[in-house]
Amino acid sequence: AGALPLMQFALKDLFEAQITQAQGRALTLDGYLARGGLAKALQRYADSAFARLSPAEQELARALFRGLVVPGRGAQDTRRTAFLHELVPSGADARQIESVVNKLADARLVTTGEPVGSGSGDMNAERTVTLAHERLLEVWPWLHRLVQEDRILIILKNEIEEDARRWDENRRDPSYLYSGARLDAVLEQINRAGLSLSSLALSFVQAATGRREALSLQEQAREKAERRRGWQLPLAAVLAMAVLVAAGWLGYRLWLRSQAIQLAPMVHFDPAAAALGEENSRVSYVAALLHLNLPAFDLDVHEVTNAQYCRCRRASACSSDPPYAEVPVCDPSIAQLPVTNVTLEQADQYCRWLGRRLPTEIEWEWAARGPENRIYPTGNTPPLPGQVNIWDQVSTDGAKWPVDRPSADITPDTLLGMAGNVREWTLSLWLPYDHPEYLRSYWPDQVAASEGYYVARGGSFMTGPDSARSISRYQVEAGEHSDDLGFRCLQGLPIQEFAQEVSAIP
Repeated sequence: AGALPLMQFALKDLFEAQITQAQGRALTLDGYLARGGLAKALQRYADSAFARLSPAEQELARALFRGLVVPGRGAQDTRRTAFLHELVPSGADARQIESVVNKLADARLVTTGEPVGSGSGDMNAERTVTLAHERLLEVWPWLHRLVQEDRILIILKNEIEEDARRWDENRRDPSYLYSGARLDAVLEQINRAGLSLSSLALSFVQAATGRREALSLQEQAREKAERRRGWQLPLAAVLAMAVLVAAGWLGYRLWLRSQAIQLAPMVHFDPAAAALGEENSRVSYVAALLHLNLPAFDLDVHEVTNAQYCRCRRASACSSDPPYAEVPVCDPSIAQLPVTNVTLEQADQYCRWLGRRLPTEIEWEWAARGPENRIYPTGNTPPLPGQVNIWDQVSTDGAKWPVDRPSADITPDTLLGMAGNVREWTLSLWLPYDHPEYLRSYWPDQVAASEGYYVARGGSFMTGPDSARSISRYQVEAGEHSDDLGFRCLQGLPIQEFAQEVSAIP
């Protein structure tokens, strides 16, 4: 689409260049190639048009172009049609944005749709703006760099704008608002990277934040009322409670379990035809490509924390504390750090207490690499120490990070800490991917601690960028524990049913 106008444009560029250089009016293939063809013609034109904008207008143009691109996930980047009001950052002067849009349209870098109305000239909420041609994404280096540098932010901004529009179209129904880990991830990007949103999208995020705060205040008021009623119990009720100590202990354990679940948001993954492993890989025991049908599952957003594991200990569901030298697992100073120094059996105990289980390494790898086949959980470029908690002798602080610490260690599905921080236990025996018994090698119902070697996944603050790859795996003895070895839980089919359900694709 649009090939003929592009050819006309390239030939006109060649014609004008030959007249300027007094080379005659014959258009030759050699002359066309010497000018760099269509790609260089578009690049020169786009650079020239962009240079005519003032520095302030160029900064506004950056925000505009971010809203006109759909970054591909494992596919080619494409252009996006946006409403003009979506391209106006909250607090910006709409007239300045419209002026820049008009200049870009006059320069034929963007096209605009007719505004709804009688043509009064005022900006209308339904006016649309589109990148003039998708070839600009390929041949204009400035625009290509912009998309590559801000790819994750552009994807997130587009998603927020679309979700805000649906929320507004549905009379701002609160059920359309973000919550939990999704809201946390969005707020982190807004605060850390200065993500600019339209007024509608900003109202959408503010409404989600306000709703969460209101629910938190309601919960606090309910707890205060319950405590007040507890002090007002008559003596007879107190004596009756003494008779029900056993029932109270059970209730307390259930309450601790519900608290641990509330601290463990999850991300859902639909059934998928997954491509795993890597042919001729230099990663140990992964030098084979697996094609599997995986059943659906939900995976913890972040690694299990000391605060969560503390509740398991207080409920007497986990058998022992991790052997920390400094402080006990229930110390508030380490509450948000990932729990580490746990054996495979201890990790399994905790997940079973929540009615969950540890993931197999193929479920973990699918969540890390996704259908885009990401080289790293965070994308296809190596993560940088300092942005992701991995080791490099220079910028690393050599310690675990809190799971809620803002960082770039986030997947497109909003999973946190998959590339760094701590390695994570899985249920998979240490076998090659192409081993004939690989898919029938999962744990029996009862854990045989200290028997055999199992697989740990993910990078850590003690491993370098290469270990942060989605396919990286470690051989760990079942009874082993380490300061950079933790875990996260999965909710899905029991392991025996999973082993029967998962199947290789011929």
